[in-house]
Amino acid sequence: MIGAGNRPEPSGKGIWGPQVSDPTRVKHYEILSRLGEGGMGVVYRARDTRLGRTVALKMLSGDFGHDPERSQRFEREARIVSSMSHPGIATLFDFDTADGSAFLTMELVEGPTLREVLERGPMPIDKLLDCGAQVAAALEAAHDHGVVHRDIKPENIMVTGSGFYKVLDFGVARKDEPTTEEEGQEENRKLSKTQTPTRWLTRRGMLMGTVAYMSPEQVQGEIADPRSDIFALGSVLYELATGTSAFARASEVSTLHAIAYEEPKGLRELRPEIPLGLALVIDKCLAKKRGDRYASAADLAADLELLKRQTHAGTGVIKELRAYRKQRRQIASWWALGVPAAIVLLALGWWASTVLPRAASPVHVGPTAPAPSIGQTVLPAVGVPTAVPRVIVAFFENHTGDDSAEWISNGLPEMLTTDLARSPELEVIATQRLHDLLARAGQDATAPLDRSTTAELARWARADIVISGSVFKLGEQYRIDVQAYDVLTGTLVAAHKVSGTELFDMVEELTVGLLAGLTAGKLNTPSLQAVTRSEDAFRAFTEGKNHYANLRFEKAAGRFRKAIELDGQFALPRIHLATSLISIGDIEGGVLALGEGLANPDALPEDDRLLAQGLDAYFREGDYGKGAEFFEQLTERFPRNPEAYVWLGRVASDLEGDPMEGVRHLRAALRIDRDYLPAVASLAGEMMRLGAVTESENLLRETADRCPMAADAIEALLE
Repeated sequence: MIGAGNRPEPSGKGIWGPQVSDPTRVKHYEILSRLGEGGMGVVYRARDTRLGRTVALKMLSGDFGHDPERSQRFEREARIVSSMSHPGIATLFDFDTADGSAFLTMELVEGPTLREVLERGPMPIDKLLDCGAQVAAALEAAHDHGVVHRDIKPENIMVTGSGFYKVLDFGVARKDEPTTEEEGQEENRKLSKTQTPTRWLTRRGMLMGTVAYMSPEQVQGEIADPRSDIFALGSVLYELATGTSAFARASEVSTLHAIAYEEPKGLRELRPEIPLGLALVIDKCLAKKRGDRYASAADLAADLELLKRQTHAGTGVIKELRAYRKQRRQIASWWALGVPAAIVLLALGWWASTVLPRAASPVHVGPTAPAPSIGQTVLPAVGVPTAVPRVIVAFFENHTGDDSAEWISNGLPEMLTTDLARSPELEVIATQRLHDLLARAGQDATAPLDRSTTAELARWARADIVISGSVFKLGEQYRIDVQAYDVLTGTLVAAHKVSGTELFDMVEELTVGLLAGLTAGKLNTPSLQAVTRSEDAFRAFTEGKNHYANLRFEKAAGRFRKAIELDGQFALPRIHLATSLISIGDIEGGVLALGEGLANPDALPEDDRLLAQGLDAYFREGDYGKGAEFFEQLTERFPRNPEAYVWLGRVASDLEGDPMEGVRHLRAALRIDRDYLPAVASLAGEMMRLGAVTESENLLRETADRCPMAADAIEALLE
């Protein structure tokens, strides 16, 4: 953390005291320690006594607290940050005044800044790529909201204990508004007079700071735009890669001249092991002309994700990098493949809007919830459902003291996920996503996680609500405590506890209780019936679902067969066995499993029954129209089920004879969950059919980076 200090001394006059001393309390916030001080404000670690959480509290210091211009800028910072919601941007909780001084409270980010990381020397290449991709994604979210940060530097980026990066301090950020060129230049002149650059002394005695990360256009007094942030991030990446600033010189004047007119020393000259691809990416960020830089932070993030696959051999993907290829050359290659113009334009429109989907604002449960943002769409996705809370069930803690009960703490999330997913009022994200994120951060997926780390992972999984709990045992009786928290604010949304000896009955009761709490009692909770009473059969079933979700279809089929062997009355594994077999081309075996699963259709949950009936009509009867009707019913009744759109896309493509129809439905599946791998694999296949070979391969590789648990299966598809 940024230099945590001692507990502040009581002040003697007003909130700041006679000599700008630290306060002990600001309204309902108890000040715990001073964290740091900048040009205008002081940041404290504070405790919100109402909600019982620890926050970062930022106040204007000294006379600045009563300066109208600085107070106005401070309020503007609060408004700008509150307009955004992204796991890579620290969350704003509150903005208020006390004794005439403005203050804001934000998410407390625990961990070092990149400046502190740099004190240990250049960053390892794999970590640098991950850092750059995450920060670029956060900047893209800001740019999507019309916000230009204008002060990206190592001090304003922190790395959390869970391995994720946060962009801080939007104090000099600008939100796009209609302005004239003269107004923009006047704003820059005011900024240069009031902004005090942060400085520090290097070993060589050079002064550096905010000015060292400015873009050429900022140096020359022009209006900054998103590409200015890309230049600044390029400067940060250069320093992380080499341990040396790209443009810092002995004086500020010399530094400004270097930014505007000089090229930085070659990256590979300073550090030969830097991959050529990474050097190209950073060079493109640091182009003097805006038009020569990346068009968007999303494009930069895509290139960094691409390089992550070949950390120590960047040359292997150079020709696929946006930093390498010319857009005209790429489009021309599509014409050379003979793909019709209309399909190329549509596919390009799809690609631009889905490779890195914009992060929508979280949906909050409660009367003050903000409306979710709606991203632009070039190729419209069909059947995209309206926004509902996105829920993820995290890991449960085992407090039974019984090692044999360990599987319960792992199996409970799967059981709850399966049951909650049947509600059309919720979008449920697979717990597997947390494992993928832990793997990306280089963390041990088996190690216990604290609540803050779990919440951080949930935010990166783009969840609005995270459910976690604990399992206890007294004699033969179990007790399960479950809590649902708002990921953004940390407030408790719902809680439930059950006791008993029959695990499946307890899960059913938990599901009903959670659904009632998450929907404020407005939902008629569905009647949930246990599909098996065999713990071993259910365990095999959930293992099969995990294999299927990670494209390991043959292993999935094996686990589903095991579940059937353990409980012959368990119908669900037969339906999922069918989808697994069909996915590996065993249509005959899939049809047989469907027939067995549909022997008693009324015993199946509605979503699985509609899926099975659609597959049966399509593959056994060969009636595409009838199959499409069942899948359309499935998407209407369960609009957050991505599997429904996968099969609807396949049927629609065959029925209409138009692969773009399939692409539209598959795109709808990925708008629900961009990491739903069966949809990714199907879409890659459709893109291949359209002749977009490179884009198909890029889609698979970028997905492999986000979902390392499935990397081997995706590589097999590429081969």
